[in-house]
Amino acid sequence: MDLAKEVPAVKGVTAKAGIRVVDLPAGSPAGKCGVRVGDIIVGIDGKDWEGKAEDFAGAYRAAVAARKPGD
Repeated sequence: MDLAKEVPAVKGVTAKAGIRVVDLPAGSPAGKCGVRVGDIIVGIDGKDWEGKAEDFAGAYRAAVAARKPGD
């Protein structure tokens, strides 16, 4: 998602791309860590995504897939 087009400016948010959480299975690891439907994920490992908005979802999926439970 291109944040400049989709989301009004939010104080302190400088990211240009993000992924909106639209579904979260009950009991999922993400849910247990505080992720909620409607959240917008803007980075990986504490760093804002700086590439093209359309590339972020694939990069995020790859980063999550590389993790072990509890990472």
